[in-house]
Amino acid sequence: RLNDFLFEPLQPEQIQNLILKYEPAKINSHKGHISPEGLMWYLSGPENNLLFPDRLTVYQDMTQPLPHYFINSSHNTYLTAGQFSGISSPEMYRQVLLAGCRCLELDCWKGRPPDEEPIITHGFTMTTEILFKDVIEAIAESAFKTSQYPVILSFENHVDSPKQQAKMADYCRTIFGDMLLTETLDKYPLKPGAPIPSPQELMGKILIKNKKNQMTNQNSQVGQRRKSIGQDQTEFIQTGENVEEQCEVEEESENVDQEEEEEQELKKNESDEGTAGQEVRAYEEMSSLVNYIQPVKFESFEVAKKKNKSYIISSFTETKALDLLVKFPIDLVEYNKRQMSRIYPKGTRVDSSNYMPHIFWNAGCQMVALNFQTADLPMQLNNSFFEFNGRSGYILKHELLVRLEKTFDPFTTDRIDVVVSNTVSILIISGQFLSDRNSRFYVEVELFGLHHDPKRKYRTKLNTEQNSINPQWKDEETFVFEKILVPELTSIRIATYDDSGKFIGHKILPVTALQTGYRHIGLRNETNQQLTMPSLFVHIEVKDYVPDTWADLTKALADPIEFVCTLNKQSAQVTSAADAQSVPEEKSQMLESGNGAMDISEPCTPNTPTCLGNEESSKDTTELEPLTIDELKTHKAFVKVQKKQEKELKELERKCQKKKDDVIQKYSSSFSELRKKNVSLSKGFRKKWSLGNIHESAICGESLIPPDSMSSNGAAAERGSELRDKMQADLQRVHTEQYKLIRDRKEQHITEQVAKLMEIAKEKQVAALKILKESAESEMKEVKKKIELKRQEKIETMLKNTADKSLQEKRKKEINEHHIQMSVKLFKLALANQSNALSKLDEQHTAKLEEIKEKEKEYQQEAQNEYEAKLDALPQVVVELSESIITTKFTLEPGRPQDQGKDVVESKTNELPPANGMMVNPSGSATDEAEDGVEVLIAEL
Repeated sequence: RLNDFLFEPLQPEQIQNLILKYEPAKINSHKGHISPEGLMWYLSGPENNLLFPDRLTVYQDMTQPLPHYFINSSHNTYLTAGQFSGISSPEMYRQVLLAGCRCLELDCWKGRPPDEEPIITHGFTMTTEILFKDVIEAIAESAFKTSQYPVILSFENHVDSPKQQAKMADYCRTIFGDMLLTETLDKYPLKPGAPIPSPQELMGKILIKNKKNQMTNQNSQVGQRRKSIGQDQTEFIQTGENVEEQCEVEEESENVDQEEEEEQELKKNESDEGTAGQEVRAYEEMSSLVNYIQPVKFESFEVAKKKNKSYIISSFTETKALDLLVKFPIDLVEYNKRQMSRIYPKGTRVDSSNYMPHIFWNAGCQMVALNFQTADLPMQLNNSFFEFNGRSGYILKHELLVRLEKTFDPFTTDRIDVVVSNTVSILIISGQFLSDRNSRFYVEVELFGLHHDPKRKYRTKLNTEQNSINPQWKDEETFVFEKILVPELTSIRIATYDDSGKFIGHKILPVTALQTGYRHIGLRNETNQQLTMPSLFVHIEVKDYVPDTWADLTKALADPIEFVCTLNKQSAQVTSAADAQSVPEEKSQMLESGNGAMDISEPCTPNTPTCLGNEESSKDTTELEPLTIDELKTHKAFVKVQKKQEKELKELERKCQKKKDDVIQKYSSSFSELRKKNVSLSKGFRKKWSLGNIHESAICGESLIPPDSMSSNGAAAERGSELRDKMQADLQRVHTEQYKLIRDRKEQHITEQVAKLMEIAKEKQVAALKILKESAESEMKEVKKKIELKRQEKIETMLKNTADKSLQEKRKKEINEHHIQMSVKLFKLALANQSNALSKLDEQHTAKLEEIKEKEKEYQQEAQNEYEAKLDALPQVVVELSESIITTKFTLEPGRPQDQGKDVVESKTNELPPANGMMVNPSGSATDEAEDGVEVLIAEL
């Protein structure tokens, strides 16, 4: 089968090597056996990876033009926190590059005298400033540590000084050196319709994205620019004034209309764009560094299509991009096939939060820039997405987002050409080392893909026990995501939380990289760092989506041997049924009568052709009899309802048992305290009744029994009796509530079960009636064929035996008339038989539905009888339970025999002479009462 070719089964030698590697017991490994411990080690080993290992290396084609790739992009890279008062740091550029980012943003602003060093900061905010030069040095140091593929520097240039822009260009040239791409490649000229280079051809290169000044006479302007820079330096030294503002005034006078339009647009989108829309013009030094990434303000999709320049890129705020995506989804996809777009967060996200990036990946947007300093869910998606393909920072787009002849709508609901949809099933089984404290946990499974992908979020129940080492979800259902339209654009997030909602860990998995089977999922923290111990054990199944109408065909293809066996069995059954119901040969002549005409006066019998429909209908009716209630209960839909109800009932019983345990625990504590008091009192009596005390008391004539001894015992017994009565009342109440809740829940379940049975029965009825009608129609066609064939035979025989033309016409006319009469009679009879069969079948189904309704009353009565029987037996149950609790809490501690102390006292007393006419009770009743206080209390209780 196909799986055997795609995933070749392991050979015996390979299996033995795995056993030797993971089986700790050498005896087992030499025998070729593996223990549960060895299996556990194997399931956690690299041979049982959750993801296809090759996906973690550079496995994609890197020779296609840059617009064919998603590029890992950062927004406001210099910030370590919020957009309003965060701290800026060159270190952020190192960290982001080491994390695999390939597009960095530099917000460049004019430096202050006397150094006039360009700076990087967030304009018009309280964020700190860092030197442009320090950032360039940090980028040069870390640009190609993680990935050798090109780095794009997105300049948001607010430096309106030609001198400082020249400094910026000089820093880029001198610090980057050969890494900076300053000239276009010969194979890729900057002209309409021509592609731009691929990541493979730009390896180790840094590209500048900055506004490009389109001037014709570049050489003369370079000289003028250098001359103006020299004049600026001289004048500044002499007067301390900067003459750069004069240049700006001249430029503004030349472009008044253009700047007025820009101001209006700026006011309109100021809140979303922030300072991005306030960039200044680029002077020649910076313009000379720009080649394949030239930013141009977006006008319309029609204009972009007409220009057809792959090296032009437009930037959009998330709100603008979302508006275009909703209104013109197909146009946006087509735009991203030709050239690049950059999406960045709106300016009102002062907390540096992020938007969901997969929304724009679905439309083919290449640079979806995020705030790397914020480890929220969008950033987690981004990190997981670009973790694959060797962390190169480039992910090849799906061919739907690349090929010009394909049309793709991100909001489609239909099957997509050249794409095989998937179905993913995930069963959460257990967790390992989820927390350092005992707690209960739940797992969320969420899908991120196209807008019309299936249900997006599932959640398990809390595990039943507080167990952080190995929590288990025993009765959890499998989470199924059906019809994932484009698996290459879909990821699944599995996250774990404790009962307080605290985040434990998560893992985001691309659907196309998942391996089917039992797998361990190592969890990660918010910043995508691997956690040492926490993991989940799950079962994952990834398969092609097949509509229900093709399920049988898929099953046959999946297991053809079983399918052929089933067909053979069905063929054998059909053959035996046909042999048992074969028609005798004499029936072949029953259409002939007299002069070759049909005899319509022949009575209808089971052997006549007119009764054939009746016989077949009766046969169909017996075969299509309604299913019994027991057969209906085996239906898949009913079994599913039953399982769900069993879970609900177990959960209800568990809650009721918890209430009962709380009551028992409460009164057990009270009885334990009462027992301790009685035991201490008994010990005091034993001490008083020692041999010396008895002798002294007899001489002095004092009584050994304390005045309040009897009253103490009586109070204890009264207290115990009161506790017993309260306990029995509470137990009675808890049990009654439990019985009532269970009865009500069972009655509800019975109603649901009967409704489901009725629904299944009606479905079967509709199917049976349909089969009966189709069978009757098929039989009628067969009868028509037979009658027509017989008519043709009669006509041919008549023509052979009759030479007279006129007589031939007469006989032919008679045969046709008889044929019509017989056909009409036969059709009427067949319709009557069919109607009778339908009526009979309908009556049977109606009777079956009534039987199901009667069963509902019977089941409800059984539930009520069970409830009443439990109530009748409840007093005895409560008494037995309370006696068990009391006996358990008042059982005497093991020690010397109870009568031993009494015998000693009695013998010593008999040896003593009486004093002052007083005799000690020889029977030792006082002693017995003192020692047996606990026993007396038990007896009274």
